[in-house]
Amino acid sequence: ASAARPSPRSLAAQPHPADEITNRKNIGTSVTSDSAFDSSGILIGAGATVPSVTNGGTITATAFGEAANARGIYDLSNTLLLITNTGTIRAATVPTDDDLTDSVTPVATGVAAAIDVSASSNAVTLNQSPDVAFGDDDGIDNDGAARPAVAILGDVLFGSGSDVFNMSAGIM
Repeated sequence: ASAARPSPRSLAAQPHPADEITNRKNIGTSVTSDSAFDSSGILIGAGATVPSVTNGGTITATAFGEAANARGIYDLSNTLLLITNTGTIRAATVPTDDDLTDSVTPVATGVAAAIDVSASSNAVTLNQSPDVAFGDDDGIDNDGAARPAVAILGDVLFGSGSDVFNMSAGIM
């Protein structure tokens, strides 16, 4: 007997009981397509209630193909109000050539948004601040050398609300 494959919906980032998403390690997705398919690191779908996303690790979305889209954090719920980043959020589109015998250079036309809250009418606050040591039971920060640089790499697409971007560390 073969095991049932999980549906794409069950593979999406799931909020914990406080209705927020926290990433401390790595979330990564990729798609390869000549059509307009999406690669989303964290997709908050319509009907979800997730007011906060906190990233202290790495969120990466990569789209290989000419029309494919990549989004690190993609909110379709209109409930996301706060994004806090002390890690790396990255989105990239990479054009691929399906005919190596021609002289046409492929061009990526898809979206490469590290953060896309363009569907939101709420005031979204994006805070990018210095990395904070993570203390566990012994109080020692054992993963300090392995944590990513503080960065947002890709576009940031805000919606129609009175959005705020506070950047006190890292690059964009």
